[in-house]
This record gives sequence, C-alpha cells and structure tokens, in this order.
Amino acid sequence: MTIRLALALLAGLALAPAPARADEAVPPPTEEIDLSARIPTKAETDRWWHLLGVYELHQNLISDDYGPNDVYSWYMAQAKFDLTRYDQLGLRLEMLQRFIADPGEAALFFGDLRFTYFRKFALPIPGFSIPGVASAYVTAPTSRESHTRSYLTRPTAQVALAPSWGPLTAIVTGIYRYSFARYGQSEEQSSPNERQTAAVQAQLLYQPLDWLAPSFLWQSYWAENYPVGGFEQGWKGSFYYFELAVNFTLPMPEEAPAIDLSLAYAQGAPMLTDGTYRFAFYHRDQSEVYLGLNVTY
Repeated sequence: MTIRLALALLAGLALAPAPARADEAVPPPTEEIDLSARIPTKAETDRWWHLLGVYELHQNLISDDYGPNDVYSWYMAQAKFDLTRYDQLGLRLEMLQRFIADPGEAALFFGDLRFTYFRKFALPIPGFSIPGVASAYVTAPTSRESHTRSYLTRPTAQVALAPSWGPLTAIVTGIYRYSFARYGQSEEQSSPNERQTAAVQAQLLYQPLDWLAPSFLWQSYWAENYPVGGFEQGWKGSFYYFELAVNFTLPMPEEAPAIDLSLAYAQGAPMLTDGTYRFAFYHRDQSEVYLGLNVTY
C-alpha cells in the first residue's frame, strides 16, 4: 500500500442510520459503512482516466443466530477523470453480497451510484505543505435503503486534510450530507428518514513496512431526521474503527494494472448509551477478518 494515495478514496460516509423512537436505543451503523483505508498502490500516471476495483471477502470471528452477517462479500468499482491538474470527476458504485438471504429477497445489495467532483489543494505552510481534497457528490437511488426510505438523492460535501510525518499519515475530514426524500417516513420503515447529517472524523494510517498497514479511525456525528410525531428529532454519537492489514503487491509489467492482496483484522463499534466505548475483541458485531483484492489502473 501507498499511504500518500489514501485521499483517492475519500468519497464515502460512515454515519449511523436514523434512530428508533425516543425510548429505544439508537441502532448501530449499517452494513453499508465503508471505513477501511483500502488504499490503492498504483502511482499516478499521465493518463487522464483512472480505474479502481475492490473485492473483499469478510468473515465474522464469532457467529450468532443471524447467519447473513457471518460471511459476506463487498465489491466496489470507481472511475476518475482528470479535468485539470487539480480537478477530477468521479463515478462510483458498490455492492454487498450476502450468502444467506431472507425469504423473498435477493442476496445482492447495490449501493447508491455516486457522481463526484474532486478538487485537490494544499495548505502552503512554510516547510510543511499539507495536501487536501474537497469533494461533492450527488447520488442516484440505486440502493435498497434509498428505495425503502424513498430517498431521491443524498448530496454530500466533504473536505479532508492529510499531513504526513514519515510513515505516519493523519487524515482529518469534515462531512455534511442532506437527504432529499419523498416522504418523512416510509411505510416499510419503523423510524423516520434522515434529513441532514454532519460529522468530523480523524484517521491515523501508519506504514512502518511496505507490507504492514495498521490504521485507526474515530468519528463523531450529529444527525437530524424529518419531523415525524413520536420520534426523536436529532441525535449525536461517535464510533471507532481499527484495522490491521498485511499487504502484498503482485509483480506486474509496467503498463499492467497494479494488483494488491490484503489480509486484515478489523474491528469497530458505536458508543453505548452509558458513554462507554467498546473495545472488547470477542464481540461478533465488532470483529472480523477479511481478504481483499485491489486492482488499480
């Protein structure tokens, strides 16, 4: 992995869904959360287009009675097109595959299609330039969540800074999302739809060796739902995510795509209602291992 290219994938959110009624606990983040670094290793080229494909096979460490969470696959395809030296347009689609589906439903779950504009910049601090990227995207409602919650599009803006000190990189990101929905609450859902969300997250990436890449992420968020009687209007929370990945880059010809293999342990959890954060490695809803394949061109 090449940590200096981590900003290439700063187009995703990691936010919790709308809460249940005021007397119920806020549910944990959904399976659509994309938190791992997933850093492509291919150096930038003179081409005006860039392609990235990711496949991951996930296995939870401890099983429970809900089988669909035990083993699943995640796919992502992304294309970027250079407009200028600092400006890009991007197109991204992801998909989740469960190997056990509920009766009457397919095992494939598409995410929303994203159309993104990126602007690269740097803070001109004397002797220590800090690279950054600002991005904004709109979505097409291709996901199951958008269909069941009647989301039309979910415009999102974010700004990220990534200072580096040798093998250590810190990524600080501010995120804002507004969700346009046809209804304040859909008949298929027991809670109102999210209207707007803001978040701040900090991620540390450390690469002491070419094949070793641990990372840690912390995010705090605030969200507001559409006004529906009997439900909490706004809420806030935090969660953490830790990943330890061992990576191997396959030897490829100079003009061929770069292919990386990763074997990683990952863990993440939201904050509990009593203000305590869970760092217990044996909780099945927190810990998993996954095998990843990145193809960058």
